[in-house]
Amino acid sequence: MGTKRNTYRTVALVIVLVAFAAAALSYLLPVAPTVIDETKAQMRTAAAVVLAVLFTGAAIWYWNGLQHYKSRLRVVYILLGISMVLFSVAMLQLPIFGLFDLWKTRWATGGGAILLFILSTIPMYLSMRLLGRLAGVKSKAGSLWFVTGVTVVVAVCAAIVSPHFIRHNMVGAPAYVATVIAASSYIFFSGIMAYRSMQALGPSYTQALKAQVFAFFFLALSALNEAVVVTFMPRTTTFYSVDGVYLWSFIIAGFLFVRACYYFHLLTEAYDIKLTGDNSTVATDDDYVDSIVNVANLASRVDHIDPMLDPLRELTSSRAPGHSLSSADKDKLLAVFRQVSDYLVTSDPLRAFTYEQLLYHVTPAFNAVLDHAKK
Repeated sequence: MGTKRNTYRTVALVIVLVAFAAAALSYLLPVAPTVIDETKAQMRTAAAVVLAVLFTGAAIWYWNGLQHYKSRLRVVYILLGISMVLFSVAMLQLPIFGLFDLWKTRWATGGGAILLFILSTIPMYLSMRLLGRLAGVKSKAGSLWFVTGVTVVVAVCAAIVSPHFIRHNMVGAPAYVATVIAASSYIFFSGIMAYRSMQALGPSYTQALKAQVFAFFFLALSALNEAVVVTFMPRTTTFYSVDGVYLWSFIIAGFLFVRACYYFHLLTEAYDIKLTGDNSTVATDDDYVDSIVNVANLASRVDHIDPMLDPLRELTSSRAPGHSLSSADKDKLLAVFRQVSDYLVTSDPLRAFTYEQLLYHVTPAFNAVLDHAKK
């Protein structure tokens, strides 16, 4: 397990190093002669390149880890990866416009650049909405109509209110602020659905989804920060906006998504190295109980697996202190293990298990019991 964990850490480090290397190379790009401050334009571009590579690298890393999962969960992370790549492109636009002085191009003036922000966050929300459905989550946040309605309302309010506070002559600033607010709304509801899914899914998913939830909410705050910068700060005199410091929060969000990918890959880490130990010893009561609980914790739907564990609860709660399980009790627990393992192999909605993979999560002594039961 340690070797695989080190491999994942190396992948994360490579993504980060590539991001900063690409940012350094961006200084080689030519700057349009009409740009007022070449250095600051390059600084903004470099920051955007870092966040774009982090998000794109995280998306590719998600896609690379889907082989252990069933098709519906693969769709979730394919959609999430697509949204992250689109978001990378969307965030690169403005610094590139500034670097090459492309503000008067048809794409910039016709609304294409703004549209891409919304298009990048809709599949993000749809991916977490689908994850919520797979987890059995019932929430207003899972209603596309409700979320879109809220998003439209807050975007319209932002478009109406922001012109009273904008302190510069940026063309289309109110529309841009409304778009960023709308994007942050979809990201926020993505985080809500990821959080609700984390609550509904089995404990093996908690760490990966917790990291993902944190990344979503930080990204939503970063988008709100972008709206605040455009609305309240002069774009030509403020260090925070001119030097691209406002982009740093997006860079942190990119780091958080790379971190979430790392924990996502750890979900299947135990498949690579079997548990070590002496399988010649007699299995204790704890071997039976711990092995069943370990395997049951792999289930994605707790509500599906929970009734199967009732015999285990009855035996452990009714057993007198100092008394061991009888042979009949152990046979009942073996039946529970078979029922749980059969469910995981044939019916788990998210992960594609094999029986051999489940054995990585039982103790060596209990594994010996299973081998003996086959004979």
